[in-house]
Amino acid sequence: MVRSGMRYGYRINGEGGWDTGQRFDATKVLMDPYAPLVEARRKVFGEWSKHKVSGDTNDPDMLSGYDFESAPFDWRGVESPQIDEKDMIVYEMTVRAFTADASSGLDADARGSYAGVAAKVEHLKSLGVNVVELLPVFEYDEMEFQRIPNPRDHMVNTWGYSTMSFFAPMTRFGKKGCSAREASREFKEMVRALHAAGIQVILDVVYNHTGEMNDELPNTCSMRGIDNKTYYMTDTNQYVQMLNFTGCGNTLNANNPYVSQFILDSLKHWVKEYHVDGFRFDLASALCRDEQGHPMNSPPLIRAIAKDPELAHVKLIAEPWDCGGLYQVGSFPNWDRWSEWNGAYRDVLRRFIKGDEGMKSDFARRISGSSDMYHHNNRKPYHSVNFITAHDGFTLRDLVSYNTKHNMANGEFNNDGANDNYSWNCGHEGDTSDESLNNFQWNELDSQKEHYFRFASEMVKFRRLHPLLGRETFLTDADVTWHEDRWDDPQSKFLAFTLHDSAGYGCGDLYIAFNAHEFYVDAALPSPPNGKRWARIVDTNLPSPEDFIVKGKFGVESRYNVAPRGCVILMSK
Repeated sequence: MVRSGMRYGYRINGEGGWDTGQRFDATKVLMDPYAPLVEARRKVFGEWSKHKVSGDTNDPDMLSGYDFESAPFDWRGVESPQIDEKDMIVYEMTVRAFTADASSGLDADARGSYAGVAAKVEHLKSLGVNVVELLPVFEYDEMEFQRIPNPRDHMVNTWGYSTMSFFAPMTRFGKKGCSAREASREFKEMVRALHAAGIQVILDVVYNHTGEMNDELPNTCSMRGIDNKTYYMTDTNQYVQMLNFTGCGNTLNANNPYVSQFILDSLKHWVKEYHVDGFRFDLASALCRDEQGHPMNSPPLIRAIAKDPELAHVKLIAEPWDCGGLYQVGSFPNWDRWSEWNGAYRDVLRRFIKGDEGMKSDFARRISGSSDMYHHNNRKPYHSVNFITAHDGFTLRDLVSYNTKHNMANGEFNNDGANDNYSWNCGHEGDTSDESLNNFQWNELDSQKEHYFRFASEMVKFRRLHPLLGRETFLTDADVTWHEDRWDDPQSKFLAFTLHDSAGYGCGDLYIAFNAHEFYVDAALPSPPNGKRWARIVDTNLPSPEDFIVKGKFGVESRYNVAPRGCVILMSK
């Protein structure tokens, strides 16, 4: 028997035709859903003949692989760093786009690879983050848009939200031309390098649908041809039988007992074999539906993941909505284990900062832990994963560059991408023609090392080190004083408050002010604690390096003139 590098698959036939919800096709050779590796004819990311169909295997020509030859991976004693959820600073990235550009300085064969991420560990350390969240790294078909002629057939899927195998790492994220076995080893080397640097690894996982598409454009490669009725939600009483709560043509039947076990096995495989530290579940609310697509109050899969002893130490983060209208921000079934992407935090902060009226009260709630949504049972402030930008919708720079999205070149008539970006172009709509922005531009980073990068890095480190900013409990009246008497005035866009060192950390109080007005606000400062003075840490209106002074700068008097669209942080010392 050949011990590695071979391709295998199954031909499946069975009873039951189209009207039963099954999709058997004995002409197709299908992947093993539990295959630990995927062997594809295509070895280089994004390089394949357009509209190529590969005979009797399957369209992307992917088959199952195995490795009985390699010795167990040597982790060299490197263990996962211990990072409490309250202290997580998460950096979301795509493996491919992070180093694909020539400006990364890597050899051409290593660009856009797991090895590329490992090579940039020092950059991540200098930024100060302690968790990386990788966009999907399960095997997928990056050429899926090019299977047949269509308006999007010029595009290559870099993000990976079309999983084809739930146990195998994306082979073409290995170095150029590498085998599936080599890609698996490179993935582990990347995790080991990140762990050695004190950085945990969270995977963005897509268990809500697969890349096998729908009945209009089927891409039968595995589960669809093995047992469609079990693996996917179907309704045989309607013409379009594949239920679609994901916007991607199909929905995994996640709360079927067999599929639930399959998902649990996949999660535990990535924890045991690849030493990953947690998972962010894409469209997690789709996993809260029964086999007919109805929402469930206590979905068995979500409970099983929360209660599984082999997953007890990993982070569980839900994207608490789906494309079928189920929106569960603040109410995702959690068993006090699951955290959530707080979409309300994102939207409110964007709107307040850009100057929308009537947002101040909501802004105060969001930046103080969203207790109105999470302060029940044993949930904690850190169960709200706070973010302003992510892979969906506008980047941070886009938010101040465009009033509307400009995605016509994608071939979807500007329908793709989020519509509610709450952005402002600051008076002039930005450029949309620079295709290099698809990948991380390392030369741009070099030009901003002493400016934006320095500020962001210092802010991240300040957040990690200051105990008043990483809390295990919700704020009480003893912890915070709001310097406000205009809560009900929709035109008020200034918010100031003091966080008190009520627990006796010895870290000093923090005075924080946000001014979203277009004019200066002359703010009266509260008296600092006895024997101390206010020192300026942050004033975003000042040029670098005055905008962030780590040790603080004295000279602050009883009032502070907060600049338009500015933020100030003072510390009592």
